[in-house]
Amino acid sequence: MKSRGDDRALEGIRDLLAYRLQKAAYYASRPGYHDFVREFGVTGVEWRLLGNLYADGPLSLARVAAEADLPPAQASRTLSGLVERGLVRRATDAADARSVQLTLTPAGRALYRRLFQRAAELHDALVAGLSHAERDSLFRALDHVADVGRALLAERPATDLVDRHNLSTRGTRARRDAPVRR
Repeated sequence: MKSRGDDRALEGIRDLLAYRLQKAAYYASRPGYHDFVREFGVTGVEWRLLGNLYADGPLSLARVAAEADLPPAQASRTLSGLVERGLVRRATDAADARSVQLTLTPAGRALYRRLFQRAAELHDALVAGLSHAERDSLFRALDHVADVGRALLAERPATDLVDRHNLSTRGTRARRDAPVRR
């Protein structure tokens, strides 16, 4: 089967961009996530939330969840743990008393800087064999793919989006052991 706009045949899963991206993301992120848990007691999800709060905080729960590409409920649970550990502070939004703003504490900022140093070392190792032009091209291509994927996702009704955590369609109760449709 040929892909549209490409003269190369798609012969199987390993030829698909999404599959290759998933594999690359898995192997590019796992070493850092293992180090973060082992050395700092921080999970990959916590790292993403800390990083977004460091970059753009203070943020609302909805905004930090969206920036970290997490369901709000998962972000809320994870952030509660970070608050309990003294890394994140919740404060009532001065402009809207119904809303809460999240920000890093001094301990959270210090931890983020240590985590980022480790992440930067991994980044350097991952891109070591690429020229600056190749890195720039890769990052532009990844941004393009993310933008197209985001647009494709936005076209789908929320009820069509699969919840990967319980393998059901949001709004339905599909079972994990349901037969695969062929």
